[in-house]
Amino acid sequence: MDMQIKKEVIVSAVDDNGNDLVVGELYAFDIEEGKCLVGSYSGITKRGSLAFESVLYDSPVTFNVMPKSIIRISKVKVEVE
Repeated sequence: MDMQIKKEVIVSAVDDNGNDLVVGELYAFDIEEGKCLVGSYSGITKRGSLAFESVLYDSPVTFNVMPKSIIRISKVKVEVE
């Protein structure tokens, strides 16, 4: 059996603190001055955008955000009464 070399590339998204984004965790991020979104991270799409699920609606809403459009991103804890 011949030896084989396998090259793998791992792509991950990180927050402002340099921590990897974790699927299922909540994140708040600014996409422009004065506009903040909150969502549960779902992963990276085939086109390279970050997928999030909204946590503030009764029905599931998924939205994709390109990494270049994010100004700041941080892990958050949201409590809705």
